[in-house]
Amino acid sequence: VDTMNSILFNDSVVVRSTKSGTATYNNNTGVANYNDETEKYRYTNLSEDENRSTNMQDSIPSTYDYINNHGGFTDDYRLFNIDNKNGELTYQMFLNGRPTFNDENLNNIKVSWGDKGVFSYARALLKANVTIDSGGNETKLPGAETVRSELANNPEINFEDVTNMTIGYRMEEKPDKSDIEIQRNSEFKPQWYVQYNGEWRAYEDGRLE
Repeated sequence: VDTMNSILFNDSVVVRSTKSGTATYNNNTGVANYNDETEKYRYTNLSEDENRSTNMQDSIPSTYDYINNHGGFTDDYRLFNIDNKNGELTYQMFLNGRPTFNDENLNNIKVSWGDKGVFSYARALLKANVTIDSGGNETKLPGAETVRSELANNPEINFEDVTNMTIGYRMEEKPDKSDIEIQRNSEFKPQWYVQYNGEWRAYEDGRLE
């Protein structure tokens, strides 16, 4: 957190306040919030207009340089989503060449652009670049045709709204009160994921979670 603050704030005058596990840091140009439990950090640039940029393709090179200069790509992060409406680019963590998914967004980096520069920057301050085999049995997943067929035959799903399917990893935290390091208590489990109506959802037994 101190490293991120020293990079993002232009001067050393930072006011700190802590409440319910969330710390707030600010000066005249920006404000940052850090959640001690999830280790998520979000910075907002107060000198940038909140009006969003709507051409994210042009912002990709600048976003890549910005992240490299503000904490860096601590794991195998890849550009995963472009949201022109909200002016936001999302880089997602990959493991063994496959995307990871997490309900608390602990696996991605989000950068929102204003008219002239970065408006907000959010990421988890975690590293997962060192992994070990859990020793469990191999997980056997159904084939792609089985997944496609079961989704197409599910009356609750409009298969025309399915735009992507991929095998990824569900990133799960297994809290251990005796160990505060969340990365030592995380597990990556293989699972099919389906992009449905623009949202990535886990596939399980013919349905979407």
